[in-house]
Amino acid sequence: MKKEILSIFVLLLLIPLCLSAQDKSALERNKKQLEAEIAFNKKLLKESEKSQKSSATQIVILKNNIDKREKLVNNLHYEIQNIDRSIQQKNGAIEKSQQELTALKDDYAKMIRFARKNQSAYTSLAYVFAADDFNQAFRRMKYLQQISQFRRNQAEKIVNSQENLKKQVADLESTKQKKQQKIEQLELEQQQLAADKTKMDATLAKLRKEGDNLKKEIKKKQQEAANLQKEIERIIAEEIRKAAEKKDTKKTGKQQFALTPAEQALSNDFTANKGKLPWPLERGIISQGFGKRHNPLTNIEENNNGIDLLTDKTSEAQAVFSGVVTKVWQIRGFNNVVMIRHGEYITVYSKLDAVYVKQGDTVKIKQKIGKIHTDVSTGQTELHFELWRGKVMQNPETWLAR
Repeated sequence: MKKEILSIFVLLLLIPLCLSAQDKSALERNKKQLEAEIAFNKKLLKESEKSQKSSATQIVILKNNIDKREKLVNNLHYEIQNIDRSIQQKNGAIEKSQQELTALKDDYAKMIRFARKNQSAYTSLAYVFAADDFNQAFRRMKYLQQISQFRRNQAEKIVNSQENLKKQVADLESTKQKKQQKIEQLELEQQQLAADKTKMDATLAKLRKEGDNLKKEIKKKQQEAANLQKEIERIIAEEIRKAAEKKDTKKTGKQQFALTPAEQALSNDFTANKGKLPWPLERGIISQGFGKRHNPLTNIEENNNGIDLLTDKTSEAQAVFSGVVTKVWQIRGFNNVVMIRHGEYITVYSKLDAVYVKQGDTVKIKQKIGKIHTDVSTGQTELHFELWRGKVMQNPETWLAR
């Protein structure tokens, strides 16, 4: 029972140390990820600014960057707090080591003074030879040897304690330097955050002056999106009709595909991976999410049947799951479009330049299917991605991994 209580007590003592190490590791990973995302945003902004034309895209990038910088600032605050706790613990350990070293030195000094006062080589020999017999003389000699060894041990302890104390002090100084570096980085990030906010305010003010042009552009895009939706719905309806005519398929309603056993298995796998699907590109930020939203610059309500993903000029679209290419076509405003069927699910990738697949091709998860188009006038490289279950559109954000 006592052993069990002791084990629990030791475990309780170790838990805060483990948690502290985990927190430190998690903060460092999070910090590196945020720094990478900020660097990527900077690259996107630079590409967008080459067009010398303010755009809603720049606002999206700046907003995303501000969000990431605010998280990075909070992360640095937490890191500094952790370092402060570490400094406090190390100061306590150094103080304790100093007290132990002082006590060792005092004890050693007392022992030496006592030995000098009460012992010499002559008295030690006299003490041994004054024994009543050989056995007693042997025991006295061993006793004197033990005293001598004890002194040496105490001297070694003092030397080791001094070395340990030096290491603790050096470690403390190193930790203080790390704290100073974090403080400097924090101040720099706060300055960059303020600069990003100023830049966004200036870009917003400029865009508001161009309200009429923005409205025309949005209405044009809405019409192009409506044309894309009609074409997607037409193709899906045609595919559902063809699937229903096939043999050995399980009949379903008009909204869904009739599926073969293999297609049903693929659909089940797709469903099981909700929230885990890879993104349709290696790296990007969501410039416009799924569904309706109010545009504060134009007071126009916009609707998105999928999501738009900003990325850099070298990016390629990739399949989010294995499947079969149902259709490849071109449409105004969206360049090349690729539709892939995954059983009863359909994924649509548009705004592509070069396309690497053709109708009827079997594709694997994360297979590259085309190069994403870059708008020369805005410098914007953007992929439009949609996900359907039969004739019912889905919110892709709930399906993609975070």
